[in-house]
Amino acid sequence: TSPYRDDRATWALVRAQQYHSRGDTALARAWGDSANREGARQLRDRPGDAQLHVLRGLALAYAGKAQEGMAESSRGLDLGAPDMLATRSINYAYYTYVSARTAVVPEIVGPLRGRHHHGRVASQLEDHLLLAG
Repeated sequence: TSPYRDDRATWALVRAQQYHSRGDTALARAWGDSANREGARQLRDRPGDAQLHVLRGLALAYAGKAQEGMAESSRGLDLGAPDMLATRSINYAYYTYVSARTAVVPEIVGPLRGRHHHGRVASQLEDHLLLAG
């Protein structure tokens, strides 16, 4: 079996990240686009899955659709925090981490884009770090 358990969205997202880390933004965007399409397909079956939303947000950022990616990531954060206690969970910490990555994919998200999202994610990361310390 595949190390991704036949999860084509995850596989494509990992490939986008690999190409991005090598500086190949064209292939990062292509694989990000593939991850986005597969993520959208998965969300049709599980529209309330917070993790799928934040991962699709990251895929959109790699695909060059930064604003859409940040909006999708925000939907995941909203779904992952139905109450204050949920924002203190390890799952929500992961969603926040992925959202932060969505906000800072450097070649795709420029420094002036997504200020509101950057501030929200930074605040959530700070909260998690304070709890861990």
